[in-house]
Amino acid sequence: MRHFNKAKARYPGLWSGCVGAWGLLDQAGSVAIDYSDCNRNGVMTNYPIPDQLGVINNRYMIKGDGVDSYTVMPVPQTVFESPYSLSVRYYSSQNETGTDKGIISSGATPTTGFPNVLIQRATSTTIRFYVNAAYRNTVTITNGVMYALTATWDGGTHRFYVNGALSGTSVGGVTTYANASLYLGSGYNGYTQNYVGDVMLHRRALTENEIGLLSSRHGIAYEMTRDRHYKSAAGFRPHWASQRTQIISGGTR
Repeated sequence: MRHFNKAKARYPGLWSGCVGAWGLLDQAGSVAIDYSDCNRNGVMTNYPIPDQLGVINNRYMIKGDGVDSYTVMPVPQTVFESPYSLSVRYYSSQNETGTDKGIISSGATPTTGFPNVLIQRATSTTIRFYVNAAYRNTVTITNGVMYALTATWDGGTHRFYVNGALSGTSVGGVTTYANASLYLGSGYNGYTQNYVGDVMLHRRALTENEIGLLSSRHGIAYEMTRDRHYKSAAGFRPHWASQRTQIISGGTR
């Protein structure tokens, strides 16, 4: 935990109220390690690891197969019944096969038709935020660009951010469904075949300044493992400078 605490000290505000942080670096078998103090390790399903791993601008990401690959994190629906912030990175290297493919969702199953919160690739050029049983915000995207997507709720108003900028709001409460978990890479109409990762979940609504910082800083795994002596639970030692892992696009290492 020494390296984790050292990394958290750089951005202490971003870890206040954090109840889950998954950087997708520590694949101990099929486990996605939770870097917060809540021990909500995720289970990665149907990924041909390490073939689907990539580094994009110092962020470890994992590429879905568009068929049945996803990561499930044990996050109950009660987290979304009080103020929260949910952030995820999405890098589209290609159009999805079909429409309304999930990026991240909270629900009873990976493809539930009744998600608590859902961010999905709606069309080849749009992403949608879905809360409280309805679509609340649609944003335009382009392939080949990294997107930091954040949804927050302060107890009265939902706010949606893309790359740190407010893209829309919606006033209202939250509809939640029992037996929910958090699913990365899936939604009610299927699975992404693009890159997802760098998930953070807070039990409070982040401020706009915090969301701006979250969208601009290095990825979770990079922050946690930049110490050259770090080695993961699976025995993996990252080599950022040597580009041992596939680099999808540029970025300062």
